[in-house]
Amino acid sequence: ARGEAEAARQFWDMAYWDEVLTTLADEGYNAVLYLPEPWQGHAWQTFLIRHDEFPEARDMPPGEYDRVITQVRRIFRRAHELGLKNLLWSYFSVTTPAFARAHGLDRVLPVSESVDYRHNLPEMGFHYGVRSEATRAFTEAAVAEVFRTYEDLDGLCGGMGEALPGKRSTWYREAIVPGLKRCGRNPIFIVDDWMLPLQDFLDDIAVPRVYENTWLSIKSNGEI
Repeated sequence: ARGEAEAARQFWDMAYWDEVLTTLADEGYNAVLYLPEPWQGHAWQTFLIRHDEFPEARDMPPGEYDRVITQVRRIFRRAHELGLKNLLWSYFSVTTPAFARAHGLDRVLPVSESVDYRHNLPEMGFHYGVRSEATRAFTEAAVAEVFRTYEDLDGLCGGMGEALPGKRSTWYREAIVPGLKRCGRNPIFIVDDWMLPLQDFLDDIAVPRVYENTWLSIKSNGEI
């Protein structure tokens, strides 16, 4: 739909994935971070889970979810066979276009502690940038479901920044950690340091009682 026909072909081609993953393993890498694109239009919540707890969030017919899930399971399984961990990049706060419509978010909203300005950007969409009990519950359920759906998914990696209004660091224990604990496993969450004040990280994320399997991504970024 966006003119990326070759990228779409590659997604469904297991020979392509085998070549990429084998090359990474041969070069000595021990993990792969998968980034959904275009990330400004959709996060993994749109298409990688069936939304069992929030069926109003479904944007695709059941058969299409099944087809995508089957393929991604193949990719993750092959990575594990090659000794690579599977990590999925996450962006917050993001629901789905269908969820936004169902909950009255499909409109311009005034920017506040509950609404980030990115919610009103046409290149992102109304399923971005709203912080409420509904979007918190959605996030918790989605995090739990993605790990129940993909047994070979080892963790998530994402920042508590950008399209998340309010105090970003508290979203981790409010919405994400409950999902990690509900999934029945002990997955990794690598917290990206993007736009996250150090003291907020120390107060709300790093303390052991929040979630023991919390990791930290530290990187330089030319934008900041």
